[in-house]
Amino acid sequence: MSRGPRLLAPCFACVLALALSSRATAQDGDGVYGRFDSTTSVVLAAGASVDFESGDVGAVVDARVRIAESFGLVGTLHTEHPGRVRFFTGLELRPLFPALFLQQMSTGRAYVDLLIQSLSVELGLDVTADRPVPLGFAWGLSIEIPILTPERFAHGLGIRLGVRHTRYFSDSRPNPGVATDDTSWSGYALLAIGFDAGQAVANWEPPRHRDR
Repeated sequence: MSRGPRLLAPCFACVLALALSSRATAQDGDGVYGRFDSTTSVVLAAGASVDFESGDVGAVVDARVRIAESFGLVGTLHTEHPGRVRFFTGLELRPLFPALFLQQMSTGRAYVDLLIQSLSVELGLDVTADRPVPLGFAWGLSIEIPILTPERFAHGLGIRLGVRHTRYFSDSRPNPGVATDDTSWSGYALLAIGFDAGQAVANWEPPRHRDR
């Protein structure tokens, strides 16, 4: 049985428990913490990943484009051992940020809010260069532990922790596109930095008067 599912819940539970018990600064925050200063942000990250089945450890480079810090595109390059390269591309959804902010459920603590609201779901395709079955469907979860808030540095600096599950498809079977039992679980830890890349959300509001 894969160790991925058994490690998934405890890892995220520990991170959330640490966040809720921390004595974070920035009391009485507005729940936004500078994230509406731009409509679009670009997040670059680098770090390491591990395959839970084989134990292989490799380097990871990750790039994301986010709209209103709620959804966006993801591209991740993995090098797990000499000769093996994987590329993931897909969508990222971060539903807790708009949901909690619109319901006025922010804690007022910047680091706690940023951590909880960073929970993301990833869906996409995984391509592996050296496999006889190179293409697979992948989904994952990630969360970012903030180091510096968007108000203090660029569009935020943090450590992203995540897990990803991939089920590969076979082109050689009688029914192409039917999933095989060839699956994998992997985890990663990345240092991520965000940059503003678009106009402020506040600029979406149309003018309320006419010039005479």
